[in-house]
Amino acid sequence: MNTYPLFAIRRCTDVDEVCHYFLTWPVEEGWNHCYGAEEIRQVFYPCDPNGFFLGTLMDENGQETVVATLLTLRHTDDLAWIGSFIVAKNHRGKGYGSKVFQHGMDYLKGCRCIGLESLPKVVPNYRRLGFDGWTSKTFRGGMIKDVLEKLDAEKYEDVCIMDWTEADNGDLERLKQLIVLEKRTTGYDRPNFWKHWIRLHSSNDTNGTQAASYGRHAATVLNSSGGIGHFALIRPVVYGFAITIFSDSIHVAKALLRYLVQRVVESACDPSSNWLLPNDHPLDVNGNVCSLNPVSVALFQDLGFKYVSTRERMFYGTPPDADLSGLFSVATLTVG
Repeated sequence: MNTYPLFAIRRCTDVDEVCHYFLTWPVEEGWNHCYGAEEIRQVFYPCDPNGFFLGTLMDENGQETVVATLLTLRHTDDLAWIGSFIVAKNHRGKGYGSKVFQHGMDYLKGCRCIGLESLPKVVPNYRRLGFDGWTSKTFRGGMIKDVLEKLDAEKYEDVCIMDWTEADNGDLERLKQLIVLEKRTTGYDRPNFWKHWIRLHSSNDTNGTQAASYGRHAATVLNSSGGIGHFALIRPVVYGFAITIFSDSIHVAKALLRYLVQRVVESACDPSSNWLLPNDHPLDVNGNVCSLNPVSVALFQDLGFKYVSTRERMFYGTPPDADLSGLFSVATLTVG
């Protein structure tokens, strides 16, 4: 009789199973993951429902135990992202992780570029597989103390900020401009992701999501041609809020950062607002900063943000053609 458990890899059966593993496991690992399941339900899963894999063991009684998770999100035929790669602590060192990872790479075969975020200690392993990239650093600061008190609103009155959260998210032309801006900044071309991502951060979403009630806000600043030249977004994570900023101007980047932080503080502190996050949710900002943009690093350091951790943003295949001088803080660590 075979008394050894049988290892297998399977897709998640539905979005509820995806949320169970791909929300709870990263949080248990101590990652500053997305807050709640809405990013998974409304963005990650719709972008690629076939890309969520579980490594499992089956004993002789047919009892399944999940021992590994892997998200392999195919943004397009040219761009994909690997995230939430976790092996249960009591099953590490048994080869399950390498099998699950190879399964994900096989699923993404044909993609011109595959990206991931790596802890420094794991970087050599990914380099041996053909990945290479650049370093990002996470900085965290107190939202009020480090932003509102240090960025005087009067200094940024010349910046005309357009609030996306309260606007019509069905504006396809504006969405196209945002996609072009990200492509120029990061080299990623992923229209489906941004369609879902912006919808999640809009108060006028048809599914009834109250973006501002969860501290979700987005804002833009136009360029001289009247198109979107700068963009920023803030969203809740397990510890505080994460900021995304695309801009080639330190002045505009500061204005956008201050504006979004102010919006969150107003929503959280106004007794008449429908604030849906827990009252003790930290009002701190996390910036996942591109280290190749020294202006970005200096921005968060000058505001008093403290260094938290380092990630290596790595790519397999043809690396994206990016202008990282316009990247102050990345969109997500999970899907790029």
